[in-house]
Amino acid sequence: DKRRAELTSEGVKISLQNESEGMLIKVKNEAEANRTRAILEAEGEAHAVLVRAEAQAKAIGRIAEELKKEGGEEAARLALAREYVDMYGEMGSKSNTIFFNQNAGGDVTSLLVQAASALNATSKSNDKGNSS
Repeated sequence: DKRRAELTSEGVKISLQNESEGMLIKVKNEAEANRTRAILEAEGEAHAVLVRAEAQAKAIGRIAEELKKEGGEEAARLALAREYVDMYGEMGSKSNTIFFNQNAGGDVTSLLVQAASALNATSKSNDKGNSS
């Protein structure tokens, strides 16, 4: 009877040890899987950032080339004015109250003048940057 108790005790001990080792292996594998997932996600995000940056650089280069062409600045002014007007339209669609400063305003002409001024200011700062 004593021998049976010893064998049972030894069997329980071995069973618990095996279960414990199995749990340890499971935890290590899960940790490694999480680590690998995090690394792969970070690499994917980094690649996506690079792809977006390259695309943006190409787009900026393309815009710069188009601005140098005849009528390029006029087209840019028109596009900027259109975006400016759209921005005010979007603001108006989200609220029934829009506050304008004394220079901005309700008429399209002043919006176009402001947009052209913004483009001219950008153009002048670019000219200064290129001449230095």
